Amino acid sequence: KKELHEWAKQCIYKIKRIGLGEVGMGLAMSRSKEIAAHIPIEYKEELIGLSAGSGIDYKTLVMLNSLDTIGKQFACTSVAVRKNNGHMIRSRSLDYKDLEYLKPSILQIYQPDRGIAFASVNSTGSIGVYTAINEKGLTFGSHDISGSISSWEGIPSGLMYRAVVQNASTVNEAEEQLKQYKRCVSQMAMVSDTNKAVIFEFNSKRLERIEMKDNDIVLTNYTRELKIGGLSENSVLRYDEARSYLNKVKTGMTEEKLVDLNRQKHISKLHNQVWLNIHSAIFNSNTLDFWVATESPTASRGKWVGFNLGNELYQKGKGPEFELIPAMN
Repeated sequence: KKELHEWAKQCIYKIKRIGLGEVGMGLAMSRSKEIAAHIPIEYKEELIGLSAGSGIDYKTLVMLNSLDTIGKQFACTSVAVRKNNGHMIRSRSLDYKDLEYLKPSILQIYQPDRGIAFASVNSTGSIGVYTAINEKGLTFGSHDISGSISSWEGIPSGLMYRAVVQNASTVNEAEEQLKQYKRCVSQMAMVSDTNKAVIFEFNSKRLERIEMKDNDIVLTNYTRELKIGGLSENSVLRYDEARSYLNKVKTGMTEEKLVDLNRQKHISKLHNQVWLNIHSAIFNSNTLDFWVATESPTASRGKWVGFNLGNELYQKGKGPEFELIPAMN
């Protein structure tokens, strides 16, 4: 409760500081009111419960859970690779301009009454999803499109992604989930299951799918099929850095090497004083092992803590082979 209040206070302060005080707050509340009509009842009930438990106004929590849609500025890197043993592993680094909206990062373990249990890395008061793995081995990581234009008249993107992770067991099922909602934000996502990894590019009207080739796939922040947004230098540098690392490693990719890939100069945002690497994660869809780095900035260069989703949910099975990857010196 204390952390949630501090998170809400920091977010509201940030909104007022960049939005001319109460004018900015009023605009954010007005936009989120339009969005609220598209939020599934299940998630409204959860926000009502969060409000009752925390004492924070429900409408304020709706607004804070809509910030990813009414004002977005993510810059992320995802890499998926098939290991020599056939396991599908993927990394995801989430980068953002402002710490207030996404800190402190916490690991949320969900066991919903309806749907699939999952783990999500997110901020204290957010019930949506940006980075997650479910117990069927489906993983998800969202990406903004550089320079794209969006509206806010649809379901908040984080809550749409929550529905995907909570209801899809495979990449194909994830695609069907994305199709059924009123999408308003132009974004991308890398989704993987135990067999494959794909990239989805979408706006309010179209959804395109890019398949993995040669056992790996890389995503930053520019489209290849949808042809919207821009081609920022930062996005290209991160893409090229990831591709160069994969080309050097060839077929010997491991989870520990994925950590090293995410610690490279451009991907880790070591060179950048504007974008901050808020959190990073690595998932193994086949074993349900995963590692999370939340010491930021720069998260990926700090320590990574290992978990196993089956163990966290049901206290069955072993944890990951290595439970801690130390921070860089």
